[in-house]
Amino acid sequence: MFRQAFSLQMNPNMKSLNTTTIILVALIFSNLSLAHGSAGSFKSSSITDQIYQTEEVEDRDAAAIDVARSLNRIGAEKACKAVVNQEEEGRYYKSVEFAFSQNKFPNLTRGTTDLIAVCPKYPTLSQKEKEEVWTTILGAMAFYESTCRQLGSRRGGPNGNLGGPFQLHVDHEDSPSYNGYLCRKGDATTKDSNRFIPCVLSMLDGYMSSHAKRMAKKGVAPQDISKNLRLFPERAQAATYWEVMQSDAKTKYSLKIPTSEGKVKILKGNGSDFIKLAIKDYKYCN
Repeated sequence: MFRQAFSLQMNPNMKSLNTTTIILVALIFSNLSLAHGSAGSFKSSSITDQIYQTEEVEDRDAAAIDVARSLNRIGAEKACKAVVNQEEEGRYYKSVEFAFSQNKFPNLTRGTTDLIAVCPKYPTLSQKEKEEVWTTILGAMAFYESTCRQLGSRRGGPNGNLGGPFQLHVDHEDSPSYNGYLCRKGDATTKDSNRFIPCVLSMLDGYMSSHAKRMAKKGVAPQDISKNLRLFPERAQAATYWEVMQSDAKTKYSLKIPTSEGKVKILKGNGSDFIKLAIKDYKYCN
């Protein structure tokens, strides 16, 4: 079966991404198959799989294709050239790889039940494959937060100015309330992804650890705590910094879905709904 094709209705002024020839070929063939496919499947198409089998691709280019194809599900691959650029994997992936080489991120490495629900093979993925999953997640998050732009400090948050692709609170990045144990002041506006990517990963991991402590204080059995940790928690749980990661956030995004009959279906949802679509489309998740 063929996968669905999606295109995000967001900023019409997004710049095009010039990827390598092999990334372009993979995405073009993937989109051709998607446009003629069934609207009910997210599995890899046979055409795309043939590309992987017949082309000799360096590891870094294969990773770029994997991530670009997943981000293509939500129309983010063109805007987010920091994730997959024209010559290599993209600086986000390199920074994710760097961050995991220096830190354990136990909750992220283990995976939450809701992450595993959309990526059933996550527990058995290699470290590199897990890092690709997290690159996809961060790319999708940045897409919905800023269309992956390096935004300067601007008013917009409940606690002051926001900045950067992940819209961190300027001058409050190291606040204990944000649980970013690797965050430092300046991470919101720095262009150094080896600073803000570890910060964001530590916030995701740190919020889970804080939620686990709160559950322990309430008497939740240790064996049940990990089962109740969520990458996409409900707003009331106060277990994430980003609205786009809240499972019950307001519906504010839409995707066009071309059907095999030549019609267009509109799928509406919140950020977490579409980030899950990107994860589910990762090559090795299912």
